[in-house]
Amino acid sequence: MQAQAERLKEWFATLGVKRVHLIGNSMGGTIAAHLAAAIPHLIVSLALIDAAGFERA
Repeated sequence: MQAQAERLKEWFATLGVKRVHLIGNSMGGTIAAHLAAAIPHLIVSLALIDAAGFERA
């Protein structure tokens, strides 16, 4: 998951993306959470839908 988040981070940098609204579902939710933790300044909003590896409180 961390490696995929790194790839997204690099892709956003290549595209010159400054801010994003990020939505992740299932495995994508876990990747989105990793990305948001790594580069919080990039994330405008974050939506996780049934993210893998997270339990409801």
